[in-house]
Amino acid sequence: MAFLTVSSGGVPAGSYTGRFTGTEEVPANPEKRFGAGLRWRFVVDVGPYEGQMVSRVTGPAPSVKNSCGKMLSGVIGRALKENEQIDPDTFIGKRYMLVVAAGQEGGTRVEAVIPMPESQS
Repeated sequence: MAFLTVSSGGVPAGSYTGRFTGTEEVPANPEKRFGAGLRWRFVVDVGPYEGQMVSRVTGPAPSVKNSCGKMLSGVIGRALKENEQIDPDTFIGKRYMLVVAAGQEGGTRVEAVIPMPESQS
């Protein structure tokens, strides 16, 4: 029988570059007392974790002060304006610097998203 290697289940905390692959709806989880949300997905594109997904689940509606708004602001590369409408799918494939930090439940999550300069996209 071949040996199995146990992984941490995700990319460790640190800074990575990666591409935005979109958002997906996350259903509510009453057992954990979480409402419905959005999963912001990125794929690491350089280094030993190349090809691995990193993500962040936020509430479904952005504001200038919440985590959904923070992720959207990072993806578009500027501050949000009240009442504007933004389609995050228009940013799929763009390259970002991703700051991954320890999550509340022991894993990791994307904490910050910073657009890469055009020369490095």
